[in-house]
Amino acid sequence: MTNESLAQLRAEKLDQARTVCACLGSALDSIGVPLPGLTVEQTDAGDYRLALGSLDIDPGKELAFAVLAGAPVLHAIKAVPDADELLVDTSTGRLGKFRGVDGKRWWLAAPFDNDEPWTADPHKVREPTVNERVRADMVAAIGRKAE
Repeated sequence: MTNESLAQLRAEKLDQARTVCACLGSALDSIGVPLPGLTVEQTDAGDYRLALGSLDIDPGKELAFAVLAGAPVLHAIKAVPDADELLVDTSTGRLGKFRGVDGKRWWLAAPFDNDEPWTADPHKVREPTVNERVRADMVAAIGRKAE
């Protein structure tokens, strides 16, 4: 992955983080739980995270209630990834490509070798970080050169 591609990927991630931050702030404001400290921060690794800031106890209770009340709906509508989308199974730390759905679990397969696919809990799967994507691209490039 070139420096230009990496810079573009990071810019896209920053835009995504800012959009999510604005949406979360708006949603919380709408239920009376403003988070004045809600911001986007860049980690030492170059990834972006939402910083929630500090929250008084009463708005914290309201936020916890809203999250708990909405959790069943969120689990029901969680989007299924596109085929071959890179994901990280947080229960194992493995990087895999999405291969399909098996009941309530997702099939993932190692992206660069012939390891057996495995199933993962969709609630324990996340998008890879920029650094994880770069490493995956480097492994793919090395594999192509070896052929």
